[in-house]
Amino acid sequence: MHMNSEPEYDSKPEDISRDECIKKNIQLNDTIRSLNEEITALKSEKEKYESLFRHNPNPILVWNPDLHVIDTNDAFVKKTGYSREKALSLKLSDFVYIDKKGDGIQETLRDKVMKSGEATFKFPAGILSWVRYTIPILDKQGNIRTILSVYNDV
Repeated sequence: MHMNSEPEYDSKPEDISRDECIKKNIQLNDTIRSLNEEITALKSEKEKYESLFRHNPNPILVWNPDLHVIDTNDAFVKKTGYSREKALSLKLSDFVYIDKKGDGIQETLRDKVMKSGEATFKFPAGILSWVRYTIPILDKQGNIRTILSVYNDV
């Protein structure tokens, strides 16, 4: 149905009894109530995970498949010395690696599985050595939607 078109009905009003109409309205109201409960539960879950992400003591970045940062948490901003705005403008090629060991985000992108390794970076706040975990978030087709990078001090 298009926004400006007339509604389409399964049957004509004279073909539906009053009792059947009441029954369908009750079913519709139950469906609406159930959907509203699901929405409320999803909003609550989203708020919980958002809080876990934002206030996690470990620096975290969220990357898109083109390896641009699309989100970060307070710990990353605090430890690196980047402003939130600057952090959100970064791409992988902007990171200054002093040393790398193990696997990282490029291997996660290739293999679509979690990888881990160590890296030493040069940030505005100084040189930091971190263990890094890169975790792919896949869509229903198995393609990478985003990559979550969690960093821990070595």
